[in-house]
Amino acid sequence: MRQHCGVLHTDDMTSIDHDEEGAAPESGDQGHTDHVSRGRALWQGSVSLPGRTLRWAWRSRLVRVFAVLMVAMVLFFATQGDFIAEQLAGYVTDTRSPDVPVEWLVDGITLRRAAESSRGTHDSDGAIRHTVDYPYQLLSALESPTFSVEANVTVIDGTAFLQHDPRDPIGMRLIEFLEYAAIADFPIVKLDLKRDRVGTIIDEVQQAIDRFGLVPSRLQFNADVFRGPGVNNDIFGARSDLSFTDRMYNLIVMELETSDLTRVAEHFPESTILISSTTPTGPREEEYSEDHLLQFVSAAHEIRKVNPGQSLAFVVRGDLAAQSGPHLMEGLRAIEDSYVAAWWPADVPPVSAEIETLRAGGVTFFDLGQEAND
Repeated sequence: MRQHCGVLHTDDMTSIDHDEEGAAPESGDQGHTDHVSRGRALWQGSVSLPGRTLRWAWRSRLVRVFAVLMVAMVLFFATQGDFIAEQLAGYVTDTRSPDVPVEWLVDGITLRRAAESSRGTHDSDGAIRHTVDYPYQLLSALESPTFSVEANVTVIDGTAFLQHDPRDPIGMRLIEFLEYAAIADFPIVKLDLKRDRVGTIIDEVQQAIDRFGLVPSRLQFNADVFRGPGVNNDIFGARSDLSFTDRMYNLIVMELETSDLTRVAEHFPESTILISSTTPTGPREEEYSEDHLLQFVSAAHEIRKVNPGQSLAFVVRGDLAAQSGPHLMEGLRAIEDSYVAAWWPADVPPVSAEIETLRAGGVTFFDLGQEAND
């Protein structure tokens, strides 16, 4: 075997093989053997080229840094899918909300007079106002007996406003709404938390308690802390009843964490914490499963760890709860010092049979819904 410049020649290997077999190659076969040997050499060279290239590239610090970054990016995308989806949703929906229609506006003097004159007229026989995000809705609640007012709360540029999601006009400031609610002395002031920036909301509620005499025991804080029946936030197909853009909006409006409600409970132990879940739109043949029940109960236990005496309520969608069987109501009623509230969306009118089923199961609070622009 011969070696030239450190390269082992395959024709030498061939010769050795023939010598070992004890037979010298015939002259007619030599050309064929050389041709085959050259082909093998070319093949081996081509196969080893990527390996040599990679070894050369790996010696470069820049290439090594790039490779490490690529691995980190792959791991990040693989483990942080929900976070990425939420950020993408925020980017897609980061547009200016529509302006508030002029007919929805009411001046502050009119609202204050209505609040002052209505004080003492609101009691448990009054209406349940499901959405009071805009001045004209608040005025309607002030001008007639009202038991409960509910506002959807979000945070925009560090200030709490009333708004369900970015597709809707931005409503009143939270602190303004709470001032009129305190003056009118509504029996229940319910805040439906739509964002996880609860620190700002807590601060402004505390301001309303200190400045306007808002009664903490009349406050209710609601948040969707898990995905309910028929809900999957996969923006690429799980919510086939919604457009892609609507799925994006749902991703940034959907459930908060139980820890958000826990923070509220720490600051306002006299309030009532409402544990709720996201639900699909429109009529549905869905029901609350055992897993949903466990998530309700788990959230309750987590909140009670912070404040053992915290008043709690479980909020269920009425039509879905009515077709869920007795296990749901029995499981929720087993939590001491709590009650179950049922609600119906505006596009799903309640049926008397559903109400009777839920009442027999122990539901004590019924929000039967209302038109969006009542």
